[in-house]
Amino acid sequence: MLVTVDKLNILITEFPFPSVFRVSQAVDKLNIFISYFPFPSVFRVSQAVDKLNILITDFPFPSVFRVSQAVDKFNILISVAVLLLVSESLCEVCQAPQSESVFFLTSSLSDFYVANDFDNDRILIVWGADASSDHWSYLDLKNFITYINTAEGGCTYVQYTAAQNRIFERCLPEDAEQQRSGAVDFYTMERDGFTWLVGMKPVPDTDYFFRHFSRFYHEDVVAQEATFGVVYKYSLGISDPTIFDKDLSVCVEAPLAKYP
Repeated sequence: MLVTVDKLNILITEFPFPSVFRVSQAVDKLNIFISYFPFPSVFRVSQAVDKLNILITDFPFPSVFRVSQAVDKFNILISVAVLLLVSESLCEVCQAPQSESVFFLTSSLSDFYVANDFDNDRILIVWGADASSDHWSYLDLKNFITYINTAEGGCTYVQYTAAQNRIFERCLPEDAEQQRSGAVDFYTMERDGFTWLVGMKPVPDTDYFFRHFSRFYHEDVVAQEATFGVVYKYSLGISDPTIFDKDLSVCVEAPLAKYP
């Protein structure tokens, strides 16, 4: 964030503002700067321009003032605006309240079905292209518990901390770091024992995103950090809510088994 503000400060400081000019001219020139500045792709440049226009237009500039004073005042305005916009934009990188997807995992060369039900604080991951398998993982986002059921080992669960659990929630956490932007925006998230690289892709005609790409590393559980999954099927809503009807009372606490 500080780098962003510093770059804007340099642009403004070096721009040859005349000693006397109208606010509308200042706005026009700042629009040019903002249009070319690489804001994160999680919000549109036009939105940033509109919000800065309001700030600048409403600011009580005197009709005649020194360039240094103008630079200082613009720096304050833009610093605050950029901080607000970028912090707001990360909060807006959210998945739909309910969705289904199928992804392909490279390490096992297999499909995984995922049902996200954030309205009820739960996620179901099933080994296979649909929800029919008895090999599944159930994430209880409210109580920070992950359940895993297999035919061989039965049902076990592990308790996570609230901080660890946040990376599974509907919206990206505030400390998610954007690594690259484009048709898919990539972010990294780290917690104690976890490293997660996710590719967030917009859902057409909505304000939502979905995890199109995921590379997840869990210390002592996922053996290969290069293991990743790519979503090839996605839809809004959950076709059959009864897939979450699991008897979790039979599950016993145990460490997660190492994934091959």
